[in-house]
Amino acid sequence: MPPPDRPGKPVRSDVSVLRLFYTDAHFCKRHARSLGIPYQTYKGLAAIYASAVSMATRLVQTSDSRTGSFWVKVRASPLDDQQPPQEIAVTLPVTTTDAGLPMHADILYSEPMEKGKPSLAMQKVALHLARGAAYLIDPDVGSDHWNGGDLKPTEPSAE
Repeated sequence: MPPPDRPGKPVRSDVSVLRLFYTDAHFCKRHARSLGIPYQTYKGLAAIYASAVSMATRLVQTSDSRTGSFWVKVRASPLDDQQPPQEIAVTLPVTTTDAGLPMHADILYSEPMEKGKPSLAMQKVALHLARGAAYLIDPDVGSDHWNGGDLKPTEPSAE
């Protein structure tokens, strides 16, 4: 059953993701299961390289002038309250004294996706990201441990 329209629901232009470099698949699964998003059921995990997201902007902007200045990027969460959010390409050492969430990042879009308003740029980005993503169905959704195989995405390519 599709979710009902929810007036007043904020329009978002970001997607929260977890970075395997700073955690493991077991944590990702436990986190995904804990979200409790209405009308959604946990079924498995997907993985994609951050560089594929950066590449998506270049592909969209060079392939079609109708997409304008649309962009998509990955921003790492700050490791503590002294650091601003950073582009994902920045590698910082992480220690147990860091108070932040090093495994968290956001995929940011230059414009929100609004229901009923098609976006050529969003469609092109989604297609590019889907081609590079590895989606694995969880064989045991009730377990706290990930047993669905290696979360290894496809290497990004400029297609």
